[in-house]
Amino acid sequence: LPSSKPRHYDVYAARLSGPTMGLILSNGTECVFVTGPADTIHGMRINYYCGKGWIVGETDTTHGLWRVRYATHASHPRLQWLAVIEAFY
Repeated sequence: LPSSKPRHYDVYAARLSGPTMGLILSNGTECVFVTGPADTIHGMRINYYCGKGWIVGETDTTHGLWRVRYATHASHPRLQWLAVIEAFY
């Protein structure tokens, strides 16, 4: 994401249709949406590229704070749930 960040939406209140174009995770990682065909990890589509990792599968929005499955290490991916602190549309 560019350093001059666009207006963001509070992830507690945002309920817009379509994918978010960018996410900032609780560990400070910035991620951008992957368009077109994408690989899978553990049978789940890679939806966001995060520099040294990926977000796979759907964003869990069933709780007040959104969370995602974050994967690292392409050869032996390890998934962990991380909170989303900012979402960009």
